[in-house]
Amino acid sequence: MVARLSPAFRACSAGGAPRVVVNLEGLQFISVSALALLTSSLLRLVQEGAQLSIHPPRLDDCHQYLTRVSFYDRLQAPVPYPWTRRDSTGRFLELVEADSEENCHRVAGALAEIFTTQGDLDPQAYRGILTTLSEIIENVFHHAGAAVNPIATAQSYPRINRVEFAIADTGMGFEASLGRNPSLKGRFASPAAAIQLALQRKITGTPARNSGEGLFFAAELTRANGGDLRIYSGSGLVTVGREEGAESGVPHWQGAVVALRLRTDMQLDLTPIYNRYAPESGDYELLPEDDDESLSF
Repeated sequence: MVARLSPAFRACSAGGAPRVVVNLEGLQFISVSALALLTSSLLRLVQEGAQLSIHPPRLDDCHQYLTRVSFYDRLQAPVPYPWTRRDSTGRFLELVEADSEENCHRVAGALAEIFTTQGDLDPQAYRGILTTLSEIIENVFHHAGAAVNPIATAQSYPRINRVEFAIADTGMGFEASLGRNPSLKGRFASPAAAIQLALQRKITGTPARNSGEGLFFAAELTRANGGDLRIYSGSGLVTVGREEGAESGVPHWQGAVVALRLRTDMQLDLTPIYNRYAPESGDYELLPEDDDESLSF
């Protein structure tokens, strides 16, 4: 998919206004991460002058799914949904734009609510997931320099006890963002290496604005849950969780996708993680209960 979009991006960069045919006729399934990436990419192309022509999936169930999660609406090509729209709360999250830094917490709350509904999550773990997701979305405003708002979406899969979240942006990517911090000079030599560095604690391209702990704790809670965290940026792809590794040379994509897949059949206890990294004078159990306060790790 990324490779197929590259010519259109190049044409826009050259000052053209290409007609982009988005042929989804053979689509039978699309993952949450691919959906976020595709939507974010197409929004960027539209902003740069491309004209979209969308051929919807022939498979009716797939077409109706794209309609229900607001794929066509986001691209200003609305398709009527033939049934009454049931409330998606706790089941999935339609494609939404985090249109301001202040709105990040609301979007993160909708994502966290799905895991709360589908899984065994106590209030403390909920606050931990909420804070982590908020920081990941806020990173787009602090680091990416994206001309298009980040896109977030989520889906629960009750039959296989899984929830998937994805956040995509078309900003500068991890390598360029970390390159703005002089103290990180020489610590990475590729997009994949930049992602791996960003997963370390207190690593950020904007130290005056960020603690650099969002992705670090996302990786920690993923490992504790037995899930997967995948980050794609530039030509690098890094996986954390059950299978860990890094790939270089994947099709280059301008921006970043953070995809988090968590198990709902496993109780998530984040207390040991936070206690391991909290200051000695305080304990995670004693952190404030007020959701409006930022948790200090």
